[in-house]
Amino acid sequence: MDRRYIIASLFFIIAAIVAGMLVYPKYQGVSLATKVADEKQKEFDSQMVLVQDISRLKSQYNAVKEEFKRVNALIPEYGEKSTAALFVELEGLTSRNGVLLESISFGQSKTLGKGQEKGYRAISAGVALKGDYQSFKNFLRGIETSEHLMDITSVSVSVIREEKEGEGEEGEVSANTQQILSFKIEINAYYQ
Repeated sequence: MDRRYIIASLFFIIAAIVAGMLVYPKYQGVSLATKVADEKQKEFDSQMVLVQDISRLKSQYNAVKEEFKRVNALIPEYGEKSTAALFVELEGLTSRNGVLLESISFGQSKTLGKGQEKGYRAISAGVALKGDYQSFKNFLRGIETSEHLMDITSVSVSVIREEKEGEGEEGEVSANTQQILSFKIEINAYYQ
């Protein structure tokens, strides 16, 4: 009986050694594959975060790109035809707002900025207009809301005549009196 136990024990020991030699390398391979899979999953997760960041940045870029387009429209590029384009723009503003453009004169373009900085340019324009007060207010609102950045540096107003639309006593200004005014304004229009 002792012999049977010894043979059975040897059989189990040899089976365990053979199983260990065959199964343990497979176990190590599976363990290594699990580590590699975990590392690849972490790398994939970090790549997904980067893709989401890139997507978010792209949408922010597109939003800013639209702002840059508006700024470029606000301060257009300076060129040979800038003065002519400014004339057309001011003439359009006067005709849309019911004031009469009597005269317009343009000064030399001035470079704004100091030293080596890329400066902006300003073209000054002297504009003489005729019309009533409400039309002039509409013209000013048109300059304010224009797609091109302009500012008004001076305004002078004088009364040309009063037109009476209704009957009133002589010397009295009735509620139906409309004044025709003369306006002289100085405008600076800005360019890149």
